[in-house]
Amino acid sequence: MRWLAALLVWIAATAGAAAQTAPPGWSVRASADAWVAVSPDQGRGLNVRMIFFAPVQDGRPIAAWLEAESGRHTASLGRVIWAGNPVAHDDPTLLSKGRTYVETQTNVRVAAFAWGYETPRGRQLAMILKPMDLADANAAYQGALDVLAGAWRARYAYAPSAAGPAPSAQAAAPSPAAAAPARQNGRNCRREPVWGFRLSPFCQPSGVCPDRVIKSYETVCD
Repeated sequence: MRWLAALLVWIAATAGAAAQTAPPGWSVRASADAWVAVSPDQGRGLNVRMIFFAPVQDGRPIAAWLEAESGRHTASLGRVIWAGNPVAHDDPTLLSKGRTYVETQTNVRVAAFAWGYETPRGRQLAMILKPMDLADANAAYQGALDVLAGAWRARYAYAPSAAGPAPSAQAAAPSPAAAAPARQNGRNCRREPVWGFRLSPFCQPSGVCPDRVIKSYETVCD
């Protein structure tokens, strides 16, 4: 399933990372309950959001915990249209819940993704909210996946006292809307995507997957 492959985009991360970071250009709001990062405008006022909630100690099976907690947070967004089931992976330390479609109170349809994993400080719940009008190849969404995958690999737990999620993210590509001037030094210029192969620990043996995603944008002038 393509959505499942997208859930597990791989980025190398150092286990010792301590301070939260967001992709360049994202705005961040942190509280005792959660760390929220919002991408730049991806066009038509649409943004990708990434949330790390404070870790908790919970005795329920992790699948039941993820189902209940992700459902509670997702329902707070608006009307749930459709919800997937928790998905176990080859690595038993990670559980994910695929797309849950929600129509928000502002009539924006959002795909909500949730991950749960164990850390030394308890269970970590993280979510990414992507407007359904944005493709899975959207660079901001891919940047959020990179941050989340690195946090899982580092067993990162959100600490309200931290500056803001742990492993440094691969820079999210800017939106094409953040284009270079139409003319530059007398030449016609435009922004074009730079494509690269998706990386995932589940693409064996090299970790390089056969499909490609947009990694960044570059200015091309005639």
